[in-house]
Amino acid sequence: MKKILKLLFPIILLPTITACQDKTHSIIAISPVNTEYGFIEANVDQVANLIESKQHFILETYTTTCSSCQELEPILKEYVAKNNKAIYRLKANSVDIEVLNEKLLDKYPNIFLERTVPSIKFIKNGTLTYNVNSNKFGTYSGLSKILNKHFLKSSIYITNNIEDYESFASSNQNHLIYSYDLNEKGSLDFANQYLINEDFTKAKKTLILINKVCFADKFADFCTKYTEGNEKFFAAIKDNKVIKTIDYSSADGNQIDEVISSL
Repeated sequence: MKKILKLLFPIILLPTITACQDKTHSIIAISPVNTEYGFIEANVDQVANLIESKQHFILETYTTTCSSCQELEPILKEYVAKNNKAIYRLKANSVDIEVLNEKLLDKYPNIFLERTVPSIKFIKNGTLTYNVNSNKFGTYSGLSKILNKHFLKSSIYITNNIEDYESFASSNQNHLIYSYDLNEKGSLDFANQYLINEDFTKAKKTLILINKVCFADKFADFCTKYTEGNEKFFAAIKDNKVIKTIDYSSADGNQIDEVISSL
């Protein structure tokens, strides 16, 4: 039975992209790559940051007391396990109602217009492109059809530290890496224009987003090791070595295409 969220009553329980492979595209984190079934449990701030930075991701909202959520969970587990995909999950009943309203539900009304659990939201460039609740699927095949329709075709990951990146790179030899800073508009403009769009996904390349802020003082060490000190880099990695890198702050479309096609 689907549960309707009643936000006026604090006592009511309320209802982020780990690695995707070849046929999926979402902005997800490398650090929980070993999370069971590819579920990434996200908090309110993490979901808000994903929306604000206009990333592509899939979000499931659920509660531990919702019977429909419990029925959906094994279907989701089967899907991500079979396809090596990941889904952000927001456990709403673990969040204070006022915080949830302030930071997500009231702040992004177009995304959270339908406040029911469980739901799966496809969010692209900070905009809801598709919302599906438990009425739309009741079987693995039904859910699989919906997810495959709305996933794009590349694999995009975020990493927050050098250890996670090197662990990933050692087992995934050929990929692209791009440094970004959520506090710098230029890096986000570049990502939205050239990388996080359907044109890039057609290339079916694996892209690692290097989070400069989270790397903190280790970011300079990373750049020295991998990109000859260039902090605004877009680079191609083959056999765990940089084969081509550019400074994206001054690059044009042809140079970007050269990096992508070098793999």
